[in-house]
Amino acid sequence: MSVKKEILIPVLLSIVSAIIFWFTFSYMPNRKRVHKIQPKINQDLYIVSENLYRIFHLIMSEKKNSQTCYFTKQILSGNLTKDEINLGLQNKCSNASSLKYAQINPYMVIIGEDLYSRTSIIINKINDLYVFSEFLSADQIILLEKIKKTIQAVDFSGYKEDQIELVSNLTRLSENFNVLYYLYCRLLPMVFDNRHDFVKTSIYFDIGFPLAEISYHMYFTQNYRKCRRCIKKALKYSQENVFELSLIRCEYLLGRKRRAFSNLKTYLSQNNLELLYISNFIEEITQYDSEIMEWIEVNYSEEEVLKLKSKMETNKKKQYADKMKFIYMNENIDKFFEKITS
Repeated sequence: MSVKKEILIPVLLSIVSAIIFWFTFSYMPNRKRVHKIQPKINQDLYIVSENLYRIFHLIMSEKKNSQTCYFTKQILSGNLTKDEINLGLQNKCSNASSLKYAQINPYMVIIGEDLYSRTSIIINKINDLYVFSEFLSADQIILLEKIKKTIQAVDFSGYKEDQIELVSNLTRLSENFNVLYYLYCRLLPMVFDNRHDFVKTSIYFDIGFPLAEISYHMYFTQNYRKCRRCIKKALKYSQENVFELSLIRCEYLLGRKRRAFSNLKTYLSQNNLELLYISNFIEEITQYDSEIMEWIEVNYSEEEVLKLKSKMETNKKKQYADKMKFIYMNENIDKFFEKITS
């Protein structure tokens, strides 16, 4: 028995000493490094995802630098289809040399330089992330590499070169962008499901990340409770109208009509805004609560209510008409190229 003790006790002491040594000189220092570097990794992943979103926003917009995109919710929710991407590319081309046909030239949008700029930012950020590969998971590294290879499969740097193709729009890249959109959707959970303190990431408050995080939970995951928590966190650092309105929208989506209605009344009274200023928002939330318009009719002048209703009706008709115009225009461009190649 004494022999066993003489052997066992030193072994146990050695194991305990090794654990203490590992914890003190390996685990804790590494944990501190991860704690410092992870916000940088999360921010770079966000920049990659944001530039991918901007690419699809550009593809699905009627005009360059347009704030209006009729497919925003489809992009954010992960429901943009291959056919819709192909439709968006019908009126997009690389440069002025692509404007070969007088019949469709007025409708074509040159986006070659924009695509090159966005994809360059993505590639550079992915290369930056590889420097911290020991802090990335295997899934993250594999996905980033797929995004990089999908982008590099197309020579976006050649956007200035003369286009010799008979079909001069960018529909030839439809399959590439479809794959890229699939990878973008896979990247989103890696960006927004991590615990990321966007305030500590930078010396200033960056409104971009919380807005994207809110959109992710509102449209992509439809996790409205998580979305509400994100909005609450953002409101601690900024009282931007967009956060307050997002909170009201989120309360409605959670089925909390009374709380949402109360927050809306408080928001309108405190900000002293003209109803026309948030007509699009009011139009959206009246589908959740018919009492809103009744309350507005009681608390605002008849002139203001009439202006609001007129603006809401005009917006609704214009949005529908503009979207149909975009679809019809691009379908006709598709038919034009089918005709000249048949």
